[in-house]
Amino acid sequence: MAMPVAATTKTELQGAISQHVQPGATVCTDEHPSYEGLQQVGFTHGSVNPSAGEYVGANDIHVNSTELMWALFRRSLFGTWHYCSLKYLARYLKEATFRLNQGNVKHHTLDRMGALATRAFCHRITYRELTRAMT
Repeated sequence: MAMPVAATTKTELQGAISQHVQPGATVCTDEHPSYEGLQQVGFTHGSVNPSAGEYVGANDIHVNSTELMWALFRRSLFGTWHYCSLKYLARYLKEATFRLNQGNVKHHTLDRMGALATRAFCHRITYRELTRAMT
């Protein structure tokens, strides 16, 4: 799951984590100071310091999956979408995470296509809504 946040403050990031991550889960992060204190709010916290060359910490803590997701998002942004307004950032992130999560070759192609069609047809946006939002 990826979502836009208003700021990278401790309150904002830890609030989002508390809202979307099951209590007691292990949260793997980089060294950003806003993640400090996750243990006090009910999570196991492991971090790495990539800026110092640390990519895998104790107990195999890493943020490689997160880095992969953002790398794929940037490639889509520059190679396919070319532009992403803040207004629709959440939608672009949902598409990117959907493609990453459904891209596992263990899933049959028809199952992945069915999941795409189900999500596409359940969340229809009309041309009128789209053009009204752009003005």
